[in-house]
Amino acid sequence: MPASPGMELPDVDVPGLDGLDEGAVVVVPVLLVFALLLVAVTGMGSLLWLVFGADLFLTVAVEVAFALLMARTLYVVEREGWLLAALRMSWKPVLGALVTAVVLGALADWLFPHADTLTQVLRGL
Repeated sequence: MPASPGMELPDVDVPGLDGLDEGAVVVVPVLLVFALLLVAVTGMGSLLWLVFGADLFLTVAVEVAFALLMARTLYVVEREGWLLAALRMSWKPVLGALVTAVVLGALADWLFPHADTLTQVLRGL
């Protein structure tokens, strides 16, 4: 395209481009565009995976935390001796269950004095 008479185009001389053929001048920008598209698609895929995989990450995080807690407890149990550690860790829940059973039994006996079994109490409700 001819230049307008009032405007002159400068001569651009880039060193190192003289030895390249026309194919390399076309291939380099095409490869750059392909690389940018690949980065964009990979980034979008990673973002989608992160958004829609959040429940999976939460599940794995809870599972890992539970496994670490159990491993630490197992280490303490093994170090201190199994029976003493089991008694130390379970006496409070057992005591709570015993107190609850006694209270519920006394309440059932007070409300249903004629009932002899738990089934009779439940039928009386």
